[in-house]
Amino acid sequence: MKTILRIVSSFIVLMLITGNVFAQNDVEKRHYKPRENKVESTHGIAGALEFYSAIRNNPATGTVSPEEIQQAHKQADQLPKGKAMNWQEIGPDNMGGRTRALLIDKNDNTTLYAGGVAGGLWKSESSGSSWIQIFEMAENYAVSSITQDVNGIIYFGTGEGFANIVGTGVSSPGFPGGGIYKSTDATGTSFTQLTATLPSSYSDKWAYIYEMAADPTTAKVYACTNGGLYMTSDGGTTWENPVIYPSTNPYTATSHDVAVASNGAVYAVVGDKVFYSPNGAVGSFEDRSIAGLSASTIGRLEIAVAPSNPSVVYAAVAKYTGSLINVYKSTAAGQNWTIIGPGGSANFNVFGDNNQGMWNNTITVHPTNADKIFFGGIDLWEWEEGGTWLQKSLWFLDPSSVYYLHADHHDLVYDVTNPSIFYHASDGGISRTTDGGNTFNVMNRKYGTIQFYNITANCFDQVMGGTQDNGTLVIPGNLTTEGTAFEFIGGDGGWTSMSYLDPNLIVGTIYYGDAYRSNEFGNAPQTIWDDRVLSIAQDASGNWQSNFSGFVTPMILDEQVNDLNSPDSVYFYADSVNYNAGDTVYVTSNTADYPFSMILPVGVNAYDSLLVQDRAQSRFYVGVRNAVWMTKKLHDFSGAPEWWKIAVINGTSQSMAVSSCGNYLFVGTMSGYLYRISNLALVKDSLDADLQYPTSGTSNPFCIIETQQIYSAGRAITSISVDPNDASRVLITVGEYGNSQYVFMSTNALDQSPTFSNKTGDLPRNPVYGSIIEVNNPNTVIVGTEIGVYSTDNISAASPSWTENNDGLGRFPVFTVKQQTWNYPNNNNFGMIYLGTHGRGAFKSAMYVGVEEIEGNDDVQTLNIYPNPASELTSIEYYADNKADGQINIYNLEGKIVLTRIVDVHSGLNKFDINISELPEANYMIELRVNDISVSGQLIKL
Repeated sequence: MKTILRIVSSFIVLMLITGNVFAQNDVEKRHYKPRENKVESTHGIAGALEFYSAIRNNPATGTVSPEEIQQAHKQADQLPKGKAMNWQEIGPDNMGGRTRALLIDKNDNTTLYAGGVAGGLWKSESSGSSWIQIFEMAENYAVSSITQDVNGIIYFGTGEGFANIVGTGVSSPGFPGGGIYKSTDATGTSFTQLTATLPSSYSDKWAYIYEMAADPTTAKVYACTNGGLYMTSDGGTTWENPVIYPSTNPYTATSHDVAVASNGAVYAVVGDKVFYSPNGAVGSFEDRSIAGLSASTIGRLEIAVAPSNPSVVYAAVAKYTGSLINVYKSTAAGQNWTIIGPGGSANFNVFGDNNQGMWNNTITVHPTNADKIFFGGIDLWEWEEGGTWLQKSLWFLDPSSVYYLHADHHDLVYDVTNPSIFYHASDGGISRTTDGGNTFNVMNRKYGTIQFYNITANCFDQVMGGTQDNGTLVIPGNLTTEGTAFEFIGGDGGWTSMSYLDPNLIVGTIYYGDAYRSNEFGNAPQTIWDDRVLSIAQDASGNWQSNFSGFVTPMILDEQVNDLNSPDSVYFYADSVNYNAGDTVYVTSNTADYPFSMILPVGVNAYDSLLVQDRAQSRFYVGVRNAVWMTKKLHDFSGAPEWWKIAVINGTSQSMAVSSCGNYLFVGTMSGYLYRISNLALVKDSLDADLQYPTSGTSNPFCIIETQQIYSAGRAITSISVDPNDASRVLITVGEYGNSQYVFMSTNALDQSPTFSNKTGDLPRNPVYGSIIEVNNPNTVIVGTEIGVYSTDNISAASPSWTENNDGLGRFPVFTVKQQTWNYPNNNNFGMIYLGTHGRGAFKSAMYVGVEEIEGNDDVQTLNIYPNPASELTSIEYYADNKADGQINIYNLEGKIVLTRIVDVHSGLNKFDINISELPEANYMIELRVNDISVSGQLIKL
């Protein structure tokens, strides 16, 4: 949703570039430093709005009403509380999500309030250096505006109405509000909902509060609503519309902005008009609209009044198409207007090539200089009387640069006690300047408002996810804080993948199927696609086409370390030792050079070789529009992976899941079709997998892949979960308000004609976005919904009973629920549950970690290795039942022992420290042999 803007002055370009060079930070650990190549895209907000509309909106009305949301919360209130999940916030703790409202406490300029559009109300008591969330704000978290009255009482409005008016006309990605809330004490930590502002329907005037402002000398507070400007003078008990226009009736057009001058004069935008009142009294408002503008022209009009001169007011006006009309100034309280910033200029492209003036448009006036303003759109601009427009920021710089501000600006708030300081709110959270807007610092410490579309986690408890307008983020757990994230690729992120076979391999998507991989844990990203796919996905000029895939593209990486169905082979090379039949050896796979163990079926003499089954396998799938693609070469960076078109489907892929055996892939579409794709574990090459001969495009009669539509849910399938222990048990979830069924389960999903049963039970009626079948208990299902997390321990029942699991989390939208089900060597988070919320970042729960494993896995033992990766010293932990002699072996990727050590193993927990400083940087396998038991794990040497 971003586009590079032209700069007014070459001097500014030089300054910004120079500043960026000196702002870069070196990160010593090569596996975890922020990526060096920036990948951005420019598709605008429309795709996100359409995506939300498809998974959230009531199909009968095309919208979401506050009444539907309130009803879901009431149903949730009736449910029992489930087991304490002890949700732990993962992060990111250094990045923020979309923020439309800021306030500096009038009584203490170090106290700030900020509102995330899906992350709630936040407070800082350290000038933005760190933030805490305020939980006491009922069930609605879509904060859109904040103000403070003459007595110091804080008010905030809810409902992100600007998401309704951007091009597509859909009602997302914002959420309808619950009216207005006010603080009940001087600390500004407890709030109550104002009953008079509780909306009853989508069209209710209180469903979306666009802006709020307070009179500095009286008790009057103003609110811009769907039904006009409203004012209260009794603390919010009663409200009235003071704008009487055009004759004797209140003017009920949508009000987008209001500003109160230091003398109590009020400027308000209602419909396409600007009104002025000397005191805000009912009937005192006069039409001070800008000549030459009309309802058919104006899309969004933002105003700002000079604190030092109540007669000086500015207006930034965008068309319905989002482009800039003009920036205006009046020195006579709006009685006349002068153009100071002409629209249509390539050198003053404030709203970008995507024309986002309906989405991001904010303006503010210097506290003591009525002739100086800042204007924010994609980037920040400064203007002063007698001068020219100067661009003050560039969104595409590294966030460590002092000239960086995140794109899409929504609010600018001055510290009136120090005009050198003002704060900036955007799609990337909070920033601050202390030198009058020349340099900036990001102020997102613990401001947990990131909106994840999807997340994943690897076996090392590292997390990665795609976000709304904050790129694809990686939280490795070992940077400045455990929650510190770095951006892998920019734009709007989506599904992600992290490899077990190669812990440095990560994959992320941008909108519409554009995707990148890195085998340097984020450095040097490169496209995942080959020329065949790129010729379909890109136009003749190399631009990505939005009809290739959905806005959020599903993908999944299936890795196997002991695939007995593998059709591939690899050579085991004996060194100077003779090996006997029955010996356990390590063989280097052709996939990621992964060293897997196997028992030799025959003896192998020294320096001889044996062709054996390559049991380490990798299959990577991406679902796009009308097709599913697969590659087995995701780990091979010698060239572009070869892609095979394995299935043709009807519609746009929305969700997917793979069976633990790797043989079945299930794909759900936006239109509600569920497909089963079979025989994947038997695929060796394109002749087995591709529906077409890649060169000719003709049908391939030798393809062994089978695709079958096995269910139709009638609406978007938002998630699919396959029982990790039984591929015939498949659960799906669906979205959209206005329905009674959201969870469906099949126990015969591998049959020719599977059946699905409704398992919604007493689950609150709201969109369900994510799900898992718990790996240790096939009757336990956990789902993520628009109002939080819920679980059942009796999914097999005809009508399951659900419990609420939001303690310590809140009822935020949860788009992803994942569980770590890879019971592989060195997996220290088996059973961990991860949540990707859309507004509160990522969370995890260890509730099911350490639970007794399912039958059939009792003999699986793992070796705990830490730190891992390591450079000097690493340790291993092993629990033994009895005292014994042990031997530690470290193997390189060729299967050769490079370090051996004899150890004494005692009963109980054993810890052995290993000096690896002399080993070259590489991947290794550590093995501990105790009597006839062998346990192992992978080690990364830095």
